[in-house]
Amino acid sequence: MTTDFSEVERVLHALELLSSRFEKLMKSQRSGVASLEALVNETTELKAHIKDGRKRSTIDGAKLPRSNIEQRYYSKAIQDASSNFTLRADVSPNNPKWSAGLFAVRSEVDYQLNRLKKDYPLCKE
Repeated sequence: MTTDFSEVERVLHALELLSSRFEKLMKSQRSGVASLEALVNETTELKAHIKDGRKRSTIDGAKLPRSNIEQRYYSKAIQDASSNFTLRADVSPNNPKWSAGLFAVRSEVDYQLNRLKKDYPLCKE
């Protein structure tokens, strides 16, 4: 079985993008750059993106069959992140549960991202 390295890179990019959204959100909260309202809105948007992604389990949201790489890494990351995204929309970013909740969800994404990088080392940056 041959590996489509463009598919590996596509999944790698999608997971990195998702992880960076979490990182940006958490950095904005720590630095105080963004308003509480903006942080809550972005958290709500991110949660909706992940929940919607779980329904389709594909990077582009199409109802097409998933590639093996997409299923093994992206779909798994989205499913696990969705299961752990229990943070309620009304939790203030000043509450320690907010940071802990986002960290737990990001960890699921990063775990699959690191697995992908380990399994396909030639595709790393």
